[in-house]
Amino acid sequence: WYTRNTARFRTGDSYRNFLHSVDVELACDIIQWAYVQRNDAELFVSVDLDPGILINSGQNLYKIDGTKRKKKKDVQNMGCFEEKAKVLPGGCHENYFALRDIEKDEELLLDYGDFAIEDGWESFGL
Repeated sequence: WYTRNTARFRTGDSYRNFLHSVDVELACDIIQWAYVQRNDAELFVSVDLDPGILINSGQNLYKIDGTKRKKKKDVQNMGCFEEKAKVLPGGCHENYFALRDIEKDEELLLDYGDFAIEDGWESFGL
């Protein structure tokens, strides 16, 4: 998976205008798919408009799972291989790979903390 089909918005207003330009039901999905990301020194609101929307966050699963802690590597099945990514445009910042064989019907999990800035929404007035 790579981020070539990711819409990026430099301002909160441009993101809001985009949301107003699509069907209400789709806008609700887009809000769920959006995240704030740093690209070089600039922050963007980013929305994946490709199968990347099917990759869920495993971030909280490895912190606490009931009463048992899990290690990140035991939960996350998507991530970046630096050796492979360094020959691709965007490197690890824009390319993610299966970290192991993924079973049929297994949920795709990536640590959003690897690329999303959790408290970045405030910078956009959102």
